[in-house]
Amino acid sequence: MARRKKGKRYFTKITEMAIIAYNQCEDDRLRNKIYNRFIHKAFDKLAENAIHTWKTYYFDVPYEDVKASVVAFLNEKIHKFTKGKGKAFSYFTVIARNYLFNENNANYARMKAKEEYLRNEQNALESGVVAVATENALGKWIISRYHNGEYREAT
Repeated sequence: MARRKKGKRYFTKITEMAIIAYNQCEDDRLRNKIYNRFIHKAFDKLAENAIHTWKTYYFDVPYEDVKASVVAFLNEKIHKFTKGKGKAFSYFTVIARNYLFNENNANYARMKAKEEYLRNEQNALESGVVAVATENALGKWIISRYHNGEYREAT
């Protein structure tokens, strides 16, 4: 029986060395070359795998935008990686996971709040209660509720 071929690795020791070199380099042109040649593809694939591994799908933007925002966040945090404090792959995977979890939870909460608002609005319309906010001449906001054919002022 033939031995199964190992898959292509996207985050290698070369990627880790490139991140260290990127952080130590002060020439912007050289940093861009290092990033584009060695780091970008690894970050892109790491973001893709993180999104699918932890199934963070509560985003109201397209998948490619989510992936780009994860890569951008990894770029913001690249300067914090230091040699000797662990593997770059582990470090950036944790950063991507935490970012996705935080964004996913925030988007889920917004989605639930929107559903609750729409449900309350629908219930108010079905029961005949409508609130109208108007500003009077003195700049004070007045909320009037329309219920069963009449307005009642509530401040």
